[in-house]
Amino acid sequence: MKPKMNSRGSNRLRTRKGAVVVEMACIAPFLFMLTFASFEFMRVEFLKGMTQVASYDAARHVMVPGAVKQEAIDMATSKLALCGAKNAVVLVRAFDSDGEQLEITDATISVIVRVELPVASNIFAAARFAKNHRIVSQTKLTSEYYDDGT
Repeated sequence: MKPKMNSRGSNRLRTRKGAVVVEMACIAPFLFMLTFASFEFMRVEFLKGMTQVASYDAARHVMVPGAVKQEAIDMATSKLALCGAKNAVVLVRAFDSDGEQLEITDATISVIVRVELPVASNIFAAARFAKNHRIVSQTKLTSEYYDDGT
């Protein structure tokens, strides 16, 4: 004997509705966790790229004659502020032929700009998993001088 059909469809569809809800309830937390984890990983990778850009641009900016270290710090901080990065530490070191200098002068032959960004204060939800992790980017630029012999 055939089962009776109700006004909504077959009798079998009516009995499957509860199973779909239970299956969705079991799978949904993992689906949401995977989605939010992918956003966190994308954010960290984006911040890695921005720290590299910030350190490189700051080193290029400070390598010109007449620049001061504070300009490189401001340049790197402003680049990182564009993506919402917080608590960045920027270190600028200048070197001449005798070693490290306090300030950038015409005798400066190389500059190192180091940008450190704490991961915990720059991600959305998983900060407790990244307490001591830092994103670090360092750029060293060497100047090129042309001596025409005069």
